[in-house]
Amino acid sequence: MRGALVPALTLLAGAVCGYLIALSVPREETLSLRPGALPLQQFGRLDLVILAGQSNMSGRGSAGVAPPITQDLRGRVFIFGNNYRWQEAREPVDSPRGQVDMVSVDPDAAVGPALYFAAHALEREPDRRFGLVPCARGASLIAEWQRNPSDDTLYGSCLKRVRAASTAGRPALLLFYQGEWDGLDPDQLAGTPFAGFTHASDWGDYFVRFANDFRSDLGQPALPIVFGVLGDHANPVKFTRWAEVQESQRALRLEFSARIETAGLPLRDGVHFTAVAQAEIGRRFADAWLDQF
Repeated sequence: MRGALVPALTLLAGAVCGYLIALSVPREETLSLRPGALPLQQFGRLDLVILAGQSNMSGRGSAGVAPPITQDLRGRVFIFGNNYRWQEAREPVDSPRGQVDMVSVDPDAAVGPALYFAAHALEREPDRRFGLVPCARGASLIAEWQRNPSDDTLYGSCLKRVRAASTAGRPALLLFYQGEWDGLDPDQLAGTPFAGFTHASDWGDYFVRFANDFRSDLGQPALPIVFGVLGDHANPVKFTRWAEVQESQRALRLEFSARIETAGLPLRDGVHFTAVAQAEIGRRFADAWLDQF
């Protein structure tokens, strides 16, 4: 009986948190029908998609060369922004404007995979409605995603905003792309607060722990997770443990999860994907989710 109460209390706490945050935002910002707000009729309908990881999830693709979105996202896809307000779907999804939890601020956020994910999913299943919840931060390590409920950690901040967004729907999927910094040569982090915290060969163990803890805290032990395996890079001197991360990602075993490959997709610089690549990653995320869950 005691064990059965834990998920219920977790969901109750999330709902209360979301309600209190919603009360702190002017009513017209959350319920009005004007562009940028979530229409009242969408409350409770949304499939919440959590976007976690580091810079390639936040997005670094150039908007000037981004492939067109093939679906009309208006009234179908919304973003629970870093300002804790619902807004219309537009890039950058992970915009730092009005950021509340500074631990995840990402001033360089640009074109990422999220809108392409939503567009492709809608192409396949037009009746869905999505709420995107950005949580990623560039240059983060898998160690920073380990369980810590404080909202000044990446884990705690992500958990808090998902609970707040849950007034409008239910978490349906976690998308995760991270590992670049864990592939760094350890000497690159010497003398920094991150020295000794990279995990290459055991990245998978840390990810599985994160995934299970996050599901438990949400009260959804079968929450689908789709993660990306690192693609290519162009700096062999800097990223000496990259292949170890890839191997660990491919070897991990986690129930209710799927992975996508990103090797061979074009890079904008030595490590970040172009907007064209992000469009393809979004499509692969959507296909993996819809095909396997």
